[in-house]
Amino acid sequence: MIRTRLVGALRAHGGRPLKHGIVAGLVVALLAAGTGASYAYWSVSATATSTPTIAKLVVTPTGFGTISLGNENVSAAGSTSLVQTSSVQIKNDTVTSSVQAMPLSVRFSSSETSGLAAAAVVRAWPVASLAACTTATAVPAGTASATWAAGVTVTASDLDAGVSAFYCIRTTVDRASATAANGALSFTPRAAATLTAGSAFTVTTTATSTGSTTRIYPTATSISNSYWQKVVVNSMCLDVSNSGTGSGTAVIPWSDCHGGTNQQWQFIPDSTNPGYVEIKPRNATALRIDNNGTLTSGTGVTVTTDGSVAADRQLWQVQVVNGGSSYQIVSKYSGMCLTAPGGSGGQMTQAPCAGGATQTFAITQLTRVQFPTPTCSIPTGRQSLVFAWSEAGTGPYTIQGWTGSMWYTADSSSNANATQLTVPNRSYPNGTYAFRILDGTDVVVATGTVVVNNGGFSSCTAQAAVAS
Repeated sequence: MIRTRLVGALRAHGGRPLKHGIVAGLVVALLAAGTGASYAYWSVSATATSTPTIAKLVVTPTGFGTISLGNENVSAAGSTSLVQTSSVQIKNDTVTSSVQAMPLSVRFSSSETSGLAAAAVVRAWPVASLAACTTATAVPAGTASATWAAGVTVTASDLDAGVSAFYCIRTTVDRASATAANGALSFTPRAAATLTAGSAFTVTTTATSTGSTTRIYPTATSISNSYWQKVVVNSMCLDVSNSGTGSGTAVIPWSDCHGGTNQQWQFIPDSTNPGYVEIKPRNATALRIDNNGTLTSGTGVTVTTDGSVAADRQLWQVQVVNGGSSYQIVSKYSGMCLTAPGGSGGQMTQAPCAGGATQTFAITQLTRVQFPTPTCSIPTGRQSLVFAWSEAGTGPYTIQGWTGSMWYTADSSSNANATQLTVPNRSYPNGTYAFRILDGTDVVVATGTVVVNNGGFSSCTAQAAVAS
């Protein structure tokens, strides 16, 4: 137990200091765990000595290992925060007859002051045992937190000789802050345990390990949502099975890359989750690739109706592998990678990102997505003009008007799935004016005219431009 009493005596022979050394041992065993059932161990071997007539402090080593975070270490379904829970055991192995109290403090920090250490946040708190610290253990209110680079110190009451104290440690980092071109970042976590006896006796043991990220790559930015894309994995084309159009149809790899519409895909940026996309098949544009709402590896992937399920199920992050032209496709819901089976025709699944051929994709741009025919309407009052269309997913969009000498921007939307733009009346003189709509690549996708008469809009036309 941890308390404020230590049994023994420091003085003898009428109050004179003892000439015999006091041997004190502090054993620090750090048990670091991932979000799964596997564990790693941190340790240190060090000896601190003072003059033989005062004391000799000994630190006993134990085994240690590494800390690793991957895309799949999500803190909750759909979260972009990655998390690892670990446990720390600190044992006072002092051999002494002293009655002095031995306060204990533990500081968690990093050897580095930038990079992953400056992005990853650490929280630590006391628990009754190692078994009391799991991935489900809630962080108590008021628990201090800081980046590993800044460090946090946890101070307990006194630790009796022969007794152990236990701490739960939680490390979190946002996926966007953990990316690297080669998929790997690292830092050196440290746990410094300090035991004090009076004003003259102090020993600090620092245990170190290696913290790292695994296969977390930067988000792809070169895949245009204005084009259909061919997606190849392990020499097979990503395919909607049997050209199905129903919600729940399996997504498969198919060895015959015939180029049909069920093998053409559009990657549409999500307006509320930067860096994530919906993946839409051309043969059934109301559907989206869906991880089926599970954190379980090996679950089959389908296409389901857009918006019919929790949004995170239909969101994916395309990551550039090793800065090249290949990609891995990561589910926002589970953090797992889209994974092909060994052969043609089997259902695509999700699995932890392992970097193999069945999780490595080539994405090739095909033809431009055809913008739908827009409509034009003039609300009551004639002071605005509304262009509307069915969802195309090729935004962001801008609508411009021609002044007779230049194009000016009348309205815009950053949403790739926007379906409407509005042109306000700006006291245009009577006459006929041209308008145009541009997509995210600044290509004209629709044109129109509007007639202004007696201080308001009186009529308008709109038509889609033919995709090249």
